[in-house]
Amino acid sequence: MTFKSLEELKKMKPRVGIVEIESADVKFLLQEKGLNSLLFKEPFSKICFNCSAVSAFLNDGNVVYVDLDTMFTSYVRNGIFSYSSDNELQIYLPRAHEFEEILADMCSSINAETELVVIDSLNSFYHLYDGIKIGSLNHLLTSYILFLLNHCRSVGSTLLVTSMIRHKKTSEWVLAPSSRRLIELKSDVILTPELINGNLSIDLIKHGELKETKFLLRKERMPILA
Repeated sequence: MTFKSLEELKKMKPRVGIVEIESADVKFLLQEKGLNSLLFKEPFSKICFNCSAVSAFLNDGNVVYVDLDTMFTSYVRNGIFSYSSDNELQIYLPRAHEFEEILADMCSSINAETELVVIDSLNSFYHLYDGIKIGSLNHLLTSYILFLLNHCRSVGSTLLVTSMIRHKKTSEWVLAPSSRRLIELKSDVILTPELINGNLSIDLIKHGELKETKFLLRKERMPILA
C-alpha cells in the first residue's frame, strides 16, 4: 500500500515495530526545508535508498544530484536504476577544485520546481582537495552545506546528504560518520539504511514528526533492476 501523505504514514500502526512501505513513500521520511542525513555502513544500502528517494521525488518535480563517488551515475548510465518521469534528473560530477563552481551553478538552477537535492557522499568531498588540512575542509564543507540548505529552504526543496560511517579511534574504536559535528548539530532528520536478505531496513535515528520506527522496503519494490 502506498501512503498518500505524511499524516497517513504517522497513523499507521507498525507490526512488531516495523512499517512496510513502497518506494514512493520514501519521500515522507524526509523533511522539507531541513537537513536530512543518511548515514550508511555499506554503499549498496545507500544506493538503494537514494534510488528510491529520487524515483519518489521525480514523480512531483525535478531532482538535482551531486554524485561525489560516481556510484549513482553508474547505476543510471547502465540502466540499473529504472525510473519513468517527465521531470528532470540533473546529475553533477565534481572533479578536483570544481565544487564551488558546481555549487554556484546548482543554486542558479534550483527553483520551486526542484523537489530534491542530493549530496552523495560527504566522505568523497575530501578527495577533491588534496593537501588541505582536514580542519579547513570541515569548515569549508559546513559552510557549503549550510549555504545550500538556506537556498533549498528559500525555494521549498528537500536537501539530502549522505555520509559513510567508519571506524574512528578515540579512546576506543567507534563508528562515526564524516562531518559528524555538522550532521549531529544541523540535521533535522537522521536515517540509517541496512540491507537484510535483500530488503532495505530504514531506522529513524532522529525525526521531528515520526517516531523512531523501523521501515521496511522490500527488494521487489525498489526501482533497481536485479
